[in-house]
Amino acid sequence: PMIGSSKIRIRFDGLHYFPNRFLGRMRRAIEAVYFYLLKLFKIQPETSPNIHRIASNTSWLVIDNLIRSGMGFFIGTAIARYLGPEKFGILSYCSAFVVLFSSLATLGLDSIVIRDVVLEPDRKDEILGTAFVLKLCGSLLAFVAVVGAISLLKVSEPLIRWLVGVIALSMIFQSVDVIDYYFQAKVQSKYVVWMRDAAFLIFSVVRIYFICSHARLECFAYAALAEVFCVGVFLFLIYRYRKQSLEVGKFSWARTKHLFRNCWPGFLSGIAVMIYMKIDQLILEAFLGNKELGIYVAAIRLLEIAFIPGVILTATVFPVLLEYKKQGELFYQEKLKKVYQLLIKISLGLIVINFMFSKVIISSVYGVQFARSADILSIVIFAALVVYLGMISGYDILSDGLQKYSFYRTALGAISSVALNFLLIPLYGIKGAAWSLIISFLISVFSLGLFRKTRKHFLCLIQSFVR
Repeated sequence: PMIGSSKIRIRFDGLHYFPNRFLGRMRRAIEAVYFYLLKLFKIQPETSPNIHRIASNTSWLVIDNLIRSGMGFFIGTAIARYLGPEKFGILSYCSAFVVLFSSLATLGLDSIVIRDVVLEPDRKDEILGTAFVLKLCGSLLAFVAVVGAISLLKVSEPLIRWLVGVIALSMIFQSVDVIDYYFQAKVQSKYVVWMRDAAFLIFSVVRIYFICSHARLECFAYAALAEVFCVGVFLFLIYRYRKQSLEVGKFSWARTKHLFRNCWPGFLSGIAVMIYMKIDQLILEAFLGNKELGIYVAAIRLLEIAFIPGVILTATVFPVLLEYKKQGELFYQEKLKKVYQLLIKISLGLIVINFMFSKVIISSVYGVQFARSADILSIVIFAALVVYLGMISGYDILSDGLQKYSFYRTALGAISSVALNFLLIPLYGIKGAAWSLIISFLISVFSLGLFRKTRKHFLCLIQSFVR
C-alpha cells in the first residue's frame, strides 16, 4: 500500500528496511552465539530437525530482551538521577501499585489463547475476538479497582492518586495484546518485536527530552501511557497489513466459558507473581516513605540487570534440552546439570563483582544522592544465584507438565514475602526489605523439595552444586 502525494510516497514495506538490515544482522550474530552454546554443552545441532527454527525464533526474543532491558536501564537510571530519591520513589510506588492489579487485566489468558489458535486455526477470529472483549472488560475492572484502592489509601496525596490513574489507563490499551497472541501462535514473534521496540525507542527519546527540558514528574507517567497506546496502534496496523482483522463481533459465550475454565490457574499464578515481585515496595513505602523506597528501587533495578544473562541463557538453551529429553531422562538430566553449573558460575561472578564494587557502581550510575543504595545492592545481589536456579528449575518442571507446582512455589514465595516484609522492615528498615527479598526467593525455589512429584527436579538442582 502507498501513502502520500505523487511527489512523496511512503511504502509501508519500508518498515522492513530497518529490521531486515540492522536487526537481521543482530539476529544472525545471536544465532551464532546460540550454536556456540550448544557446542559448549556438547549438543549436536544436526541431531534435531527443529533446531534452526528454534534458534531463529529464540533470537528474536533475545533481541527484544536486550534492547528493552539495555536501553531501559540507561533511561531508567537517567530518570532516577534527574528525579532524585524522593520523586523516583513516588514514581516507583505508583508503578508498583498499578502492577499489583494487572492480573485482573490479563486474566491469565495468554497461553490459553495461543494454544487455542494453534489447535483451532479456523476459529481464530472467534478466539481472538472473545479474548479481546474479556481483556477489555478485565482492564476496565482493574482500572476501577486501582483508582478506588489508591483513593482510599492516599486520600491526602492528590499527586500520587493522579499518577496512579494515568499509569492504570495503560491497562485498557493493553487489550490489543491479543494480536501478540496471534503472532506467537504463528511463530512470527519478529513482527511484535519490531512494533514494541519501535515504540520503546521513540518514547526513550521523549523521556530524554523530558529530562533535558526539566519536565515535571507527571510527564514520565504520560510517556508510559502514550508508549502503551502506540504499541497498541502499531500492533493493530501490522495486523491489518498482514490482511487480518480483529473481529469483536465474533464474541462467543461458549468460548468465554471455555477460556474461563482453562485460564484460572494462570490468573491465580499472575496474582501470586505480582504480589511476590511488588509487595515489598508497597510495604516499604508505607513504613518508611518515598525517599527510602527510591533508594531501595535503585538497587533493585541494578539487580534486574544482573538477571539478564540468566534469562537469555535459559531461553536460548532450554528449547534444545527439550529436544534431547526425547532421547532419555538420564541424558537430559546430565545436560541440565551442566546448565545449572554454568548459571551458578555466572551468578557467583556477578555476586563477587557487585559485592566488591557496589559503591563504585552506584555512584557511577546514580550519583551521590543514591549512595545508600550501595549497601542494599551488596545484599540483594545474592538473589541473583537463587533467581538463576529458579529460572531453569521452572523450565524443568514445565517440561514434565507440572505447571501447577510453579504456582504453588510462587504462592509460597508471595506469602513469605508479605510476612517477612511486615516483620523485618520495622526492625531493620530498608535492609529488612532486602533480606526479605532473598529469603522469600529461597523459600520459593527450594520448596520444590516439599512436593513428591517435583522432588527429582529438586535433587537435580542440589546435585549441580556437588558435582
